[in-house]
Amino acid sequence: MGVPELVDDLAFVTAKPLPKRRERHGGLDEMMTGPCSNSADVELTDVYAQCSSHCERRRHHVIVPRATHSGDPKTTVPSHVRSAAGPAVPGCYESPMAEILLFHHAQGRTSGFLAFADELRAAGHAVHAPDLYDGKTFPTLDEGVGYAKEVGFDTIGERGRRAADGLPTELVYAGFSLGVVPAQELAQTRPGAKGALLFSAAFPASEFGGSWPGVPLQIHMMEADEWAMEDLPAARELVATIEGAELFLYPGDRHLFADSSLPDYDEGAAKLLKQRVLSFLDDIE
Repeated sequence: MGVPELVDDLAFVTAKPLPKRRERHGGLDEMMTGPCSNSADVELTDVYAQCSSHCERRRHHVIVPRATHSGDPKTTVPSHVRSAAGPAVPGCYESPMAEILLFHHAQGRTSGFLAFADELRAAGHAVHAPDLYDGKTFPTLDEGVGYAKEVGFDTIGERGRRAADGLPTELVYAGFSLGVVPAQELAQTRPGAKGALLFSAAFPASEFGGSWPGVPLQIHMMEADEWAMEDLPAARELVATIEGAELFLYPGDRHLFADSSLPDYDEGAAKLLKQRVLSFLDDIE
C-alpha cells in the first residue's frame, strides 16, 4: 500500500499514485453563469459568438437558439438537455456529461439520498435513482437492513439489475452501502460500464464471478465505520489490483455520512466526497 497522504485534513489511501486529472474549467457556479446564461435581449448571432468562446473548451455542449427580438422561431430543447441544464433560456446548454445509475442505501430513497442525486444533476450529469424498496424508507439503519433481509438480498439485487434494463450500456454505476451490491455487480458484469462509485461498502471482485473489467473505480469510506470495516480489506485489494483506482478513507465512524437527511451526516466529509466524485465524473470519456 502507498503511504497515506493528507488532503484538506482528511486522509485517503491509494495503492498507486493518483492518475493525473485533466484541468477543470471552473466550478459548479460557472456552469450556469457567464455567456451561457444569456438573457432574452441578446441577439441570436451574439448568443452563438459568446457561447462558442465560453464553451468550446467544455465537453458535450449543445447550442440551442430560442426566440429573439428579431422574431426567430424557437428551437425545441431536447428533454434530456432541459433536465441536465435547467430551464430553456437563450444560449448554450450542457448535455449530460456522464450518465449515472445510482442505488440507494438500506434506509431507502431518503431525502438526503435524493438531494445527492440532484447535486450531480446540477453539475450537468444525468442521474437515474431507482427505488429498490417499493417506496419504503426507514428511520434507522437496523430497520432498513431488517427489511432487506425480509425481502431477500437476492431479490434486492435482482431489482437493481432490472433497473438497468432499457438504459444505455455506457453508464457509471454508483451505490451507497446496500446499493453497492447492484452497482458493483453491474459495473463488473454489464458490458460498456464507464465507471463505478462505491460508497461505504465494497466486495472482492470474485463476489461477482470474475476479475475487475478495467472500469475506473472510486471507493469512499470512513476509517472507523463498523459497518464498512469488514469491507475494507476488499476495498484495499481492489485498489491494489486496478490501475488508477482510488480508495478515500475519511476520519470518523459514520456510515451514511453523505446523506444530509440522516444523523450520520458529516458536512465536511460529504463536501469533500462530492468534490472528488465530480472530479471523477469529469474524467469519464
